[in-house]
Amino acid sequence: MRAVAEFVMRGRLQAISVCVFGVLLPPFYWVSGAVLGLIVLRKGISEGVYVLLWSCLPLIVLLFLYGQVFLMLVLIGTVGLAYVLRTSASWELTIAASVVVAGVSALLLELMSGEMIAGIAESYMAVIAELQAQAESQANQTQALLLTYEQAYNMVFGSLAVGIALNMVLFLVLARWWQSALYNPGGFGEEFKGLRLSPIIASALIAVIVILMSIGVFTSAPLQKWIGLITLPMVLASIALVHWTVAEKSLSRSWLISFYLMMIFMFQLVTPVLVATALMDSWFDLRKFLRRAKEE
Repeated sequence: MRAVAEFVMRGRLQAISVCVFGVLLPPFYWVSGAVLGLIVLRKGISEGVYVLLWSCLPLIVLLFLYGQVFLMLVLIGTVGLAYVLRTSASWELTIAASVVVAGVSALLLELMSGEMIAGIAESYMAVIAELQAQAESQANQTQALLLTYEQAYNMVFGSLAVGIALNMVLFLVLARWWQSALYNPGGFGEEFKGLRLSPIIASALIAVIVILMSIGVFTSAPLQKWIGLITLPMVLASIALVHWTVAEKSLSRSWLISFYLMMIFMFQLVTPVLVATALMDSWFDLRKFLRRAKEE
């Protein structure tokens, strides 16, 4: 993949051609996002916006023909987050900003592609209904699995919001890794492993979650759909802590492999642990404790 980064840094035409190629071939859309992030990080926001405009031309056609706007929002958000990272040199601020950018993008997605979200929600309900029918046909299994349309819609909306944020952050991670490989070997690894939420940002995220849950209890507003998006920075901070711990303790890569497999197959169970770990690291600085334990 480094060859791709070297190619797009040769000039504007190369960057535009790779971005358009990625947009036109959906399996490679991640290349477009990473290239845009790299252009902003290395050459600035003006050059990034110029390449973005050319990249969005095919997406504008898809928008008018099919109402598809998801990828366009992700690419625009990636450019914005890359600018935040370039100017602040802080992954903490960048990940916190991803919550706001993804939230706005999700609302725009709902406004422009509400029918798509509704269609996904209806398909999800159909799957749940089929599971319910199968459960009722088996002895001693009558657990209710049916969801209301509103519940299904909110679950799909929340998942899309998290998906937007995660795509933007992953594109930016790849872009930063490319930048490090080309101009500062090894720099990205140290930068990412040092990611830690400050007590102010961690407390603010928890406060927002508490407020949303409280409002949701006393009103009919389905605000819980935002909680997954708001917890994403804490999950990412915990992942960074795991990478730091493996490097600090000189553990084998099998620990990281096991960790990611656990995240893939037991995400619902692991997420609360990751959130709690990120909060503890934010408020008590677990890195100091672990480093002190190593010295002893």
